[in-house]
Amino acid sequence: ISPDNFPVSFLMCDLDNLKKINDFLGHTKGDEYILTCYNEICSHIKKYNLVFRLGGDEFLVILQKTPASIAQAIAKKIEAKVALHQNFVPYTAGISIGTSTATSADTSFEECIKTADEEMYKIKARHKEHS
Repeated sequence: ISPDNFPVSFLMCDLDNLKKINDFLGHTKGDEYILTCYNEICSHIKKYNLVFRLGGDEFLVILQKTPASIAQAIAKKIEAKVALHQNFVPYTAGISIGTSTATSADTSFEECIKTADEEMYKIKARHKEHS
């Protein structure tokens, strides 16, 4: 990432209830859920940003030229839009997103990803408390 593209923000995303949807509604419905979340993520980011699927239900988003406040706003918008999807009843659609930001090339991307991951788990725990 070139110095012109800082700050760089990271969104670590984890789908809520994917295991339940797969186990009780079937893997076809689980795949639909993954695609629904992916499409919501992509609809809120610019074309030059990057989305990676890390595992069954985790995504990493790299937002170039995006300060922390904007990254947090994007995360909240994605979470709100995913929650509107009702195709997975009786399970609630949801996504937990942690954020972090690198302000310069001196910032460790690995540390930023770790911080975003830790924040994501805190948010996921709050979502579980309210479900």
